[in-house]
Amino acid sequence: NSAAAANQSLTHEVVVQAGASFTGTFTLPARNTATGWVIIRSANLSSLPTLGKRVTVSDASNMPTIQSATAGSPVFDALSQARRYRMVGLNLTMTSAASPIQTALVRFGDGNQGDSTIPSHLILDRSWVHNAGNSTTQMRNAVMMNADNCAVIDSLLQDAQEVGSESHGIASWSTQGPLLVQNNRIEAASINILLGGSGQAVSGIGALKDVTIRRNYLTKQDRWNKHIPAWDGNTWNVK
Repeated sequence: NSAAAANQSLTHEVVVQAGASFTGTFTLPARNTATGWVIIRSANLSSLPTLGKRVTVSDASNMPTIQSATAGSPVFDALSQARRYRMVGLNLTMTSAASPIQTALVRFGDGNQGDSTIPSHLILDRSWVHNAGNSTTQMRNAVMMNADNCAVIDSLLQDAQEVGSESHGIASWSTQGPLLVQNNRIEAASINILLGGSGQAVSGIGALKDVTIRRNYLTKQDRWNKHIPAWDGNTWNVK
């Protein structure tokens, strides 16, 4: 918001009522000189698991719901030079009208931002990221981590699925790090965590560096597997 942009040395909290629902794409604007944080969190944070403990679907009642209803549009989109945003205790999803999302539901950088414009210091904490919860809605990536100093922790990422293209719980290909992916449950039909695989806009040669992945549970849904009776009949890209 304007206050956060004007007072970048201060920490600002945006407290969102649990159980409330909001629809749209919410951009994280530039804060290129920020030393303080903007924290967007559930009003029921004290009722959610403490830091270091993973959320589950049963925690949704203590989260606000923020959803995309426009085809291809993310819920949160970090713009160039977005700095120091932390999202805590949010239910981030999409309606069927938003399908297909061919970038990500949470887009921490688009992969085209260079050294001077790449977002940084972005954290997704104890949140649930998922598609509309049916067998037809397509979401290529739950979270894109094309940002420096970026973390996804203690969260639940579900239902990344697409027909004809790879889907990923987390995807990152253009960052100088560090990245932290810790204590999450991550579901994707194709690749649960994808690092690299595309050209990078930041300087440096070779693979991503300074990436920590630990204590995550990586899994797939039976309905994606066409070789078992639970298959839902869609030709998902499965790996």
